[in-house]
Amino acid sequence: MCDYLDFNGGKWDKLTDYGPDSVSFNKIKFYYANIIDYLRIALVIISIFTICYGYPLTSASLIMFSTFLDWIDGPVARYFNQCCIFGSGIDWVADILCQLIVIVWLAKLNVSDLWLIPIFIFTSIEIGLAVFDFGMTTTGKYPTFKNRGKLCNKKLYGKFYYILDLSMPNHVYSNLGDFLWISYPIFTLALCLNQYPSLNGYILNMAMYLFAIPTLLYIWCETAYLFFIIRYWRELSRKADNPFPLKSESVYSVSQLLNSK
Repeated sequence: MCDYLDFNGGKWDKLTDYGPDSVSFNKIKFYYANIIDYLRIALVIISIFTICYGYPLTSASLIMFSTFLDWIDGPVARYFNQCCIFGSGIDWVADILCQLIVIVWLAKLNVSDLWLIPIFIFTSIEIGLAVFDFGMTTTGKYPTFKNRGKLCNKKLYGKFYYILDLSMPNHVYSNLGDFLWISYPIFTLALCLNQYPSLNGYILNMAMYLFAIPTLLYIWCETAYLFFIIRYWRELSRKADNPFPLKSESVYSVSQLLNSK
């Protein structure tokens, strides 16, 4: 038996267990989507070695394959009814590792500051987005985009969030959103490969030119999404005089969930 700490009313309370409806790691570790994410992480780790030992094409292929697998882990989890917070967490770990290895690769290649600095800044935005997005997963509260028209018309923000309506309507990627999402890794990996004299050529240059604008649109989209999440972030109050949520709010505290049964 293990004791668990539960944050409740501004302090940590000790629980004996999460209750009969809880699911342990042993029960979810071999969920199909989780296995896909284990593979994604393994591919990125292998790519670290191939980068260090000078196999750029292999490195780019491994990272790209890991990125493509991110396209199917969610649908697989939903199809087999295997969605879980742990799976969401390792999915984001794989995403962050992909982002970090690309920025380290670019830095190792001494890419011009013209590209390195904005990509580094955007990678930081992606990591921040991962943290906030996972935080919303644990609370089960996601802001939606369907009522954002009035927000777009405000003078302060103008049409900054308009890209979300086009690429992520109702929090689901559209065809445009999918295209922008895949354009970013293609562009950054082409940028990496283009630094090798033996690989520098017409195809890589064309890839960079073709995907440059979609990459900028993706950066705009993800930046707007991060600001939107921060703006509409909601969580239960931790005030000492009101430690319990309203009935209309989603339950965050495990002890409250157990006491409500």
